[in-house]
Order: sequence, then C-alpha cells, then structure tokens
Amino acid sequence: MFHFANPEYLYGLIVLPLLVLLYIYTSFQRVNKELRWGSRKMLKSLVPGISVWRPLTKFTLLLSAFSVVLCDACSSAAGSAADNKGKIGY
Repeated sequence: MFHFANPEYLYGLIVLPLLVLLYIYTSFQRVNKELRWGSRKMLKSLVPGISVWRPLTKFTLLLSAFSVVLCDACSSAAGSAADNKGKIGY
C-alpha cells in the first residue's frame, strides 16, 4: 500500500480548484474593465503587443508548481523504515 509521510499536506490540493475559479473570475473582470475603455478592435490597435496566452501559461505553470510542491511535501513513506541492523566488523 502507498503511504505518505505527511498526508495532512494533501489538504492543500483543495486550494487548486479555488485558484482556478479565482483566475476565471479575475479574467472576466479584466475583460470587462478593458471593454469599458473601448471596443476590442480599438484596444488591439492601441496595444498590439498584448498576449492572450501568456497569462494563461503563467497561471498553468503556477498551478503545476504548487501541486508538485504539495505532493513533494507529503513525500512518500516508502523505504523510510529505519534499518536497525548494526554494522558488524570494520
């Protein structure tokens, strides 16, 4: 059976869906704020270098890193039993 040394850190994975919902909410808020300034076509001509994929990629990498850190903090307990055999000889 697979055991974790610190399973309490797995509760941190509950935060991931909340972060996704927060990202979706803030992205809709950002789009609404941009549309208050003008149409998308006009904004695209005013700010030609803005990226659509960069914030999404950045957020995806952040979520991946957070989940890897949490899983690493739990660390597998496989092989963590202490070896009680004493050294014989030199």
